[in-house]
Amino acid sequence: MLFAARWSSALAVYSGVSFAQTSCGFVGKNDAYADLKAHCELTKTYNQAKDGNVGLCGEPDWKAAETTFVIAIALGSNPAEAAQQARAGILTQFEEVKTRFISDWKSAQATLKSLNVPEGSAHEMYRISTAVLQTHESKRFPGGFIASLSLLWGFARGDEDTGAYHVLWPRDLCETAMGLMPCGDMDAGRRALFFLACTQKANGSWSQNMWLDGTEHWGAVQMDGIAMPILLADQLRRAGELNGYDAWPMIRNAAQFLVRMGPGTGEDRWRLSRVTRPSQWPARSRPCWQRQTSQMQTALWEKPIFYARLLTPGTTP
Repeated sequence: MLFAARWSSALAVYSGVSFAQTSCGFVGKNDAYADLKAHCELTKTYNQAKDGNVGLCGEPDWKAAETTFVIAIALGSNPAEAAQQARAGILTQFEEVKTRFISDWKSAQATLKSLNVPEGSAHEMYRISTAVLQTHESKRFPGGFIASLSLLWGFARGDEDTGAYHVLWPRDLCETAMGLMPCGDMDAGRRALFFLACTQKANGSWSQNMWLDGTEHWGAVQMDGIAMPILLADQLRRAGELNGYDAWPMIRNAAQFLVRMGPGTGEDRWRLSRVTRPSQWPARSRPCWQRQTSQMQTALWEKPIFYARLLTPGTTP
């Protein structure tokens, strides 16, 4: 069995047939992938690699397999738990697991709207896209959508790069939820809104990005990430899908932060500098104009200074 562990997370890889060869090395240095790429075969194997970005490799004993075999990859809070889960996966009938897996995905997809088009590329693209969005939601705290399962420029990243798109960005979280809502999953919007309410800072803002428990990862201020939750709440309100949830306290605090700190942003989405750009205005200014039709309004929205502060950089109320 192969293991990898860091802090309170562990991974185990278990094969239904024994491994003929195994190796554990540092990625790009002495891992099996680098060895195979250079020699087309394993020339060296290692039993362990400590404190680094590691890669695991196992070669199943093909000759011992009758026709097919199963490999289980499992996670746990420690190696023993991960190993137990991996072994349980191997001992469970594969067809049973496969049937349950397909059934659960069909149930999830059944909650979404149908395109009412013949089976084909458009239909498949829609189903695949919604499934990809669904896979980015936390199972431990529903509504916590990470930005991406991928890692930007992954092959160039070292072991110190623990966040990036693997954490939760308020902007991307809202965009994911608002992508699922038109497909029929309005509850995704409610789950995301509740998660945001649980992670909002006392000053009305959100971290540039954060871990699932709300702990800040990067500390820059990106105003569109603070405005987007207001737009998410308004979309739910317009659709009549708030289901009695009072989002006003969160909206009020976020709007007050925008008034105090805008219209410039501490860090632009791409240029990573403090600027006021037209590309940033739609997300940051639209929440102000929602007062014309929104039922979630108080005297705060009626004050002219609310608009003057947003429209006049460098002024103070």
